[in-house]
Amino acid sequence: MSLTGTLSGSSQCGVYYSLMTEPAPAGTPARGKPRRPSKLGIAPALVLTIASVVVCVGATIAIMRGEFSTLVAQLLAATVLVSFGFAVYGSLRMVLALIETAGERRRQAREVTERRKAERAPPPE
Repeated sequence: MSLTGTLSGSSQCGVYYSLMTEPAPAGTPARGKPRRPSKLGIAPALVLTIASVVVCVGATIAIMRGEFSTLVAQLLAATVLVSFGFAVYGSLRMVLALIETAGERRRQAREVTERRKAERAPPPE
């Protein structure tokens, strides 16, 4: 980024400051943001969700039995809360991964269709 100053009759004190940005690199796509790899796929998100639900249900059952001291019951309650949070996070990541996979398939299908149309087009004269 560079800051440039030029004279202008309509600005205050005759100086107009404009913040000029550098042009975009040639490799960036024309539309949208560049694609970045996902952090968590469908399978790891599913494993995280299932493991968290199992821990949450197990700790809840242990609390409901009431066979533990107050400290252990509080620790189990904290475990339930944390594992419930991880279960929600895992299911959200799973849904987002499914949406991303569907979008990627659609993008690939569109590229194939555009390539086929370009191959069938008559050559320019």
